[in-house]
Amino acid sequence: MHLNQMNRMVHQGKVQVAWPLRFSYSRAIQNDAMEIWAGKPENVALAQEALLERARANAFAGRGALNPNFYFGIQAPNASKGTE
Repeated sequence: MHLNQMNRMVHQGKVQVAWPLRFSYSRAIQNDAMEIWAGKPENVALAQEALLERARANAFAGRGALNPNFYFGIQAPNASKGTE
């Protein structure tokens, strides 16, 4: 959500930046998918969906176009609910 807000400000002309603001912490995008998978073949499809969901959210946030009410619907069992 922070990345989204920063890019929204850039696209609205409120701030100027010298380079595009993107999320580069791949582990943060992969973490829930890895926890969902947990090495179990039966969890592969759900883990792949979680990874794709986060990648899409990151793409929208990189353009400042992520819905502020976005909710990650696919979460690891121990993940906190929210849009962090």
